[in-house]
Amino acid sequence: MELITTVLLKYQKDNTKYILDPEQFQQMIESNEPKLERFFNEMINALIPKKRLEKNKEKAKKQVVGYCYLLVGIRNKFANNFKLNLGLYLQSLGMTNSGINILSNAGLSVHTKTIQRYKKDIAKAHSIKLNEYFNLIDDLRVTWIK
Repeated sequence: MELITTVLLKYQKDNTKYILDPEQFQQMIESNEPKLERFFNEMINALIPKKRLEKNKEKAKKQVVGYCYLLVGIRNKFANNFKLNLGLYLQSLGMTNSGINILSNAGLSVHTKTIQRYKKDIAKAHSIKLNEYFNLIDDLRVTWIK
């Protein structure tokens, strides 16, 4: 678990999007850490029965990718982007704060306080970016007028 934690933390720092496609996820972890070459296949073999229909296996492989992110989040509290995005998604669907906090206590999501803090940070950053943009426009106007 230490190896995949390291790989996913590094990927999280360098990228804003998750890899949810099982083949791309497997390729990403294996290319970043050759010791993880059989890890994803072993997870699939351990969690998905061989008797399952092929279309159901494909859906289950996507769930295994999600489990990997959750396991890394349990191992390292700083790897919580997946849980934060899940919490944001659940809140946008109208899930109650107590429901999200129950999932947080189970290690599946972040606490609603974290979600609120993140939303405040986005709103604050947005107004700063708008001010920077309008200051740039004003500077350009002054330059053009001269």
